[in-house]
Amino acid sequence: MAAFLAGWSLLETLIAEASINISLELDNPLKILVNTSVVYLRWNYTIAGDEEFKEVDFHFGADNVYVGYIDTRGLKVSSKFKDRFNLERPGTLIIYNVTASDTGIYTIAVKTRGAVKVESTIYLDVLGKL
Repeated sequence: MAAFLAGWSLLETLIAEASINISLELDNPLKILVNTSVVYLRWNYTIAGDEEFKEVDFHFGADNVYVGYIDTRGLKVSSKFKDRFNLERPGTLIIYNVTASDTGIYTIAVKTRGAVKVESTIYLDVLGKL
């Protein structure tokens, strides 16, 4: 019986994870030039079934540094990034005055109130001037 329940738990997890679909609307990796005035890292997502949206989190780099979130009440950008970063619904991270240090992995995590979490990443490659 314990093996059956463990298998059932795994099945529930797989079904739950399948209830969120994230699509990246850019090439991956995305290559842009340094000093680009604005870049939009844009994702769309759908939540199927009776799962209820909780929030979208944004992170940067291999260390998963917190950038900000969007939830039903609004959005917030971390103080570390607020000078040059912004967020838009449903899942867009905006970077202004791009620098070489913006090169790296950007992650979006869509979460539901039922504790389902699905992530998607893009690699932003900031190139020197041509």
